[in-house]
Amino acid sequence: MRDCAKTFLTVLLICVFSAYPSGAQPDVVTAKLSIPFDFWIGGKKFPAGDYTLDSAVPSFVSIRSTDGKINQQIPTLIYAEPVNKADARVVFSRRNGKYYFSELWGVLGKRTITADYGRTPQKEDHRREVRLTYP
Repeated sequence: MRDCAKTFLTVLLICVFSAYPSGAQPDVVTAKLSIPFDFWIGGKKFPAGDYTLDSAVPSFVSIRSTDGKINQQIPTLIYAEPVNKADARVVFSRRNGKYYFSELWGVLGKRTITADYGRTPQKEDHRREVRLTYP
């Protein structure tokens, strides 16, 4: 009887640990974009160039230059449903003569940068959109 209980407990533990693999990482969604103008995220200026966006969770996106010299985490809030890959883009809003990364429309949802959440667009705001490309 004791051997039967040990066997049962061993099988039960194997099933439990197999269902929840340790160190499991969420899938990372990656997109590329080429930004033809200088832009800002918060108080940091980014040069025009080619960038990669990575996101494993909808609340953050990472932007990095293709040469790896620039890397920034951006907190985001979802405000609308995901878009098709063909409609994916980043929206930049011009304020005080500078273009700010303000929205991300992607396969994980339409998101706004947390610093822009609830911000009412001003008359002088001008928007530019840059298309995202998913591999």
